Amino acid sequence: MITIDGPAGAGKSTVARLLAERLGYTLVPTGAMYRALALSVMRSGTPAREGPELQAHLAPLSVSVKAGRVHLDGEDVTDVVRSQEVARVTSEITTLGSVRTKVCRCSGSWRPRAVWCSGGGTQARSCARTPR
Repeated sequence: MITIDGPAGAGKSTVARLLAERLGYTLVPTGAMYRALALSVMRSGTPAREGPELQAHLAPLSVSVKAGRVHLDGEDVTDVVRSQEVARVTSEITTLGSVRTKVCRCSGSWRPRAVWCSGGGTQARSCARTPR
């Protein structure tokens, strides 16, 4: 497993994609998953803080990334999640336990031959221990 972490705009996604392609690894773009969850929180008006309301909101959601496109409950939200407002809410929710757990569950089976982008080592290791 390889993890890549760093500040916004540093090129993590580009490096991760190229590295995964070169090594034949699976790319796990957790940053896109966080942004999709942030968009859902924004749309629903759910408070961006840990608690039962957030947990209930996250529970039924489906987030996936296929062929570079981000899907939230089947809707392609690739372009929408790139907004500044989504980025702001994303930064608020990435440290919340229920959000991190949801990203782990949405990322599919943990793979030792994977490049994790935007979650860093802590995210990848915690996902390895999170039940699906």
